[in-house]
Amino acid sequence: MARVTSTAVEPPAAPAGVPEPASTGWLAAYRYPLTVFALSRVGVYLLLAAASWTSRIPRESGISWHGLFGALGQWDVVWYRWIADHGYDPAIGHGNSAAFFPLYPLAWRPFSVLPGPMELWGSLLSTALFGTALCLLYRITLGRYDEAMARRTVLYLSIFPLAFVFSIPYAESLFLLLALGAFALTWYGRRWEGAAVGALAVLARPVGIALLPALAWRTYRREGLRVRPYLPLLLLPLAELAFFAYLGWRTGDVLANVHAQERGWERGVGILPYVLGYTIWHDVIEAGHLRFLVHAGFTLFWCGLFYQAWRMRIAAEYLIFAALLILLPTTGGLLVSMGRFGMVAFPLFWALADLGADERVDTLVKTAFPMLLAALVVITYSAHTFTP
Repeated sequence: MARVTSTAVEPPAAPAGVPEPASTGWLAAYRYPLTVFALSRVGVYLLLAAASWTSRIPRESGISWHGLFGALGQWDVVWYRWIADHGYDPAIGHGNSAAFFPLYPLAWRPFSVLPGPMELWGSLLSTALFGTALCLLYRITLGRYDEAMARRTVLYLSIFPLAFVFSIPYAESLFLLLALGAFALTWYGRRWEGAAVGALAVLARPVGIALLPALAWRTYRREGLRVRPYLPLLLLPLAELAFFAYLGWRTGDVLANVHAQERGWERGVGILPYVLGYTIWHDVIEAGHLRFLVHAGFTLFWCGLFYQAWRMRIAAEYLIFAALLILLPTTGGLLVSMGRFGMVAFPLFWALADLGADERVDTLVKTAFPMLLAALVVITYSAHTFTP
């Protein structure tokens, strides 16, 4: 089991007595995560191109953007694109675009002035954000553990079977970067900046509200029950309330987000044990929809990694964050996309990297993950039988 370093919980700005590195030193310091990032993204884009090519219509069409990268415009990308182009127009998509939070389409929208398909720029935006997040995760992990642990963490995340979502126009890359930034800034005592970044994370993904109790616990450990240090954290719920208020003004329904999820995706209310049992019994055994077994498998995988994280005695704020990123999505009564939701719970990849200290586990991950990644890209974008 990896040991937490005794000097810091988050990485220092620079080692004691050593000046901040110049640009060449910075590249040297982050050579490993940048190399992993580059190689994994090349692999992902090749897989997406292969899936797009085999599913192109008409089959006899030649080489084109759609023929090679049409996959970048599928699934939830359609909704993010509509929001980027039209905002939350209740006349579009039966008003169901309100189910998606606004920060990613807002970040994507300025690229509409550039030539070429919007999906290209959305993909490159997500990929660039993921590369930045990997470097920050590497730095944070290096401050808590050792270099081997930091390398395994970024490698395992980059080759995870659903790692292709970090290079399509989804909000996961943005959310991961913001969540890491919120933890890093608050560690250095920059409470307002950290809370502001956390508020942006809330506007990127609904589960961003998981940062509120996590950062509140960190504040409690440092400041006790004094009221003033907690005031910056009010930015997080205020950001979500502001979004709901905007939807009320724009659509006439302050709960448009909730109602859109009920309408479009049949989300309701549930708890993890019931939802997991119902999915396995009703969707898999009775209905024979084996794709739901994959969603259940990802859910159990995240739960197993959370148990390992708890055994590692990871700081409680990280455990709170990881636990809520498993629990909150299942309160909607569905396990669909649970694999993707868990990928931004970065403390779970510390747990996986800790298990990877065993050479047998490390070999299994490095062998199985890329193969499963290729399989999921195919069934997602060629067979269309899996929802990412």
